[in-house]
Amino acid sequence: MSRRDLFMASGAMLLLAVAIVRLAVPERSRIRPLSIEAFEVPGEMVEPAQTVTQEAPWAPPTDVYVMGWNPWIGAPSAVAYDADLQVYLPSEKATVFIFGQRVTPPGTVDAWRSFSLPPGTGYKVLKGQKLSFRYRLTNMGKDSFDTRGAAALLYFVPVEGN
Repeated sequence: MSRRDLFMASGAMLLLAVAIVRLAVPERSRIRPLSIEAFEVPGEMVEPAQTVTQEAPWAPPTDVYVMGWNPWIGAPSAVAYDADLQVYLPSEKATVFIFGQRVTPPGTVDAWRSFSLPPGTGYKVLKGQKLSFRYRLTNMGKDSFDTRGAAALLYFVPVEGN
């Protein structure tokens, strides 16, 4: 046997070994990509010392684990306000996520850390149950302003397969 024949035989044996291992080892479970839905409440005028509260409901398409969220407050930074954003399950009286922010110009933003779920966990919401996104804003300044609304992205995966 020549060197070339030995090289070809060892290459063929390596490919055969890789094929056998690939067939013998079960496939790892695939990570499901997160689905994303958005809550949104429209803006409205708020007078001094007035509090506005708005809610937007969401019902999952199937049983899901809610994994996280990304809240956004549209209020301008040049006005004084106190705002709370909350995602909760009214039927269970359970808060899933909450975020608060107090702005007192010029430039002072007192934001407390949002409550979220621990890594690798989720909150189970069954099909037919409704989550609600609540937006509460109090004008703490002297001038009226447009709240410019609020929004939150909700991250979830189906229960089936997870």
